Amino acid sequence: MSKLFDKYNELKKANPNKYYLFQSGIFYIFLDNDAKFMSNILQLKLTNFTPELVKCGFPINSLNKYMNIFKTLNYDVEIVNNSTNNKSSFSNQIEVEKFIKEIANVNTNLLSVSEAYSFINKIKAQANILL
Repeated sequence: MSKLFDKYNELKKANPNKYYLFQSGIFYIFLDNDAKFMSNILQLKLTNFTPELVKCGFPINSLNKYMNIFKTLNYDVEIVNNSTNNKSSFSNQIEVEKFIKEIANVNTNLLSVSEAYSFINKIKAQANILL
């Protein structure tokens, strides 16, 4: 059928209780049974991915909104990055967001050279943990 659907089936076989979210262009999409379920819960429009397969989704810029909904509803959603076939769990997404917020909140104008080097080392260490 399609590489994306093959990947979906492989993941569902490994863990049928997770919902898999794939990036497709400027959208995140659910496929097949995940799409049917999420479409019903989130009122997302079901469309054909192929003549035999349905999808539903939302724009990439709405990811945080929907991830918060999934967290609130206690749904185990995993984002599957198609370009590298890397997976990132919801909990990893949250850690990345915390990491980015921490960096964004640093006032670099107030750091001494020593503090700046220390901060850079801390960022490198955290980045290596998240990778």
